[in-house]
Amino acid sequence: MKETKLGWIPEDWEVKKVSYVFDFLSTNSFSRKQMHYNATEGSIYNIHYGDIHATYKEPILDFDIEKSVPVISNEIELSNSASYLKDGDVIIADASEDYEGVGEAIELKNINEKKVLAGLHTFALRDKSSLTSVGFRAYIFKNPKVSKAIKVIATGSKVYGISKANLEKFELVLPIIKEQQKIASVLSTADQEIKKLQKQLEQLKEQKRGLMQVLLTGEVRVSID
Repeated sequence: MKETKLGWIPEDWEVKKVSYVFDFLSTNSFSRKQMHYNATEGSIYNIHYGDIHATYKEPILDFDIEKSVPVISNEIELSNSASYLKDGDVIIADASEDYEGVGEAIELKNINEKKVLAGLHTFALRDKSSLTSVGFRAYIFKNPKVSKAIKVIATGSKVYGISKANLEKFELVLPIIKEQQKIASVLSTADQEIKKLQKQLEQLKEQKRGLMQVLLTGEVRVSID
């Protein structure tokens, strides 16, 4: 093991600055009023920071599964310098009304032919170093030591935020690529199991609501013998 600013890590792991590992892509500041959910062929999808906090519950945003990604209204003119995102790109929420939400990150998957942009209060990052593995990149920012350190650099009172300048020089813990792939596989499996359990929990809650409806109204009686 070796000691770093982020604590003790294995000897063959690395610590690199965000600016060394990732390029920052352009984002936009379109409001909710400039978006809708009626996607058609050619629509431009937009990742809003509020959805990173509230809608996308898993580190990987899979466009083959997730249907709650808004699109930009057709009448909105886009800059010629707009950066369309690719599979493996990471989007980070740079602002949050609560301390815990600062620096929340998602990685994009199965974009295919869709046009996708990063929106209001986000940073969009693309690996330029080949030091990170697809499927692992969002987990880099969920490392408890990294997440805690990001919150330390957050500023604000009612809304907490992190600046590009601070994030660029921020340091990340990077396992070797093969280990990243194994870690991503294990954590992804755990996420899927959690998703299944949450679905089962919702089904049980729905069953309970049905029981309450019939039992508490006397529609169905229980035996008191």
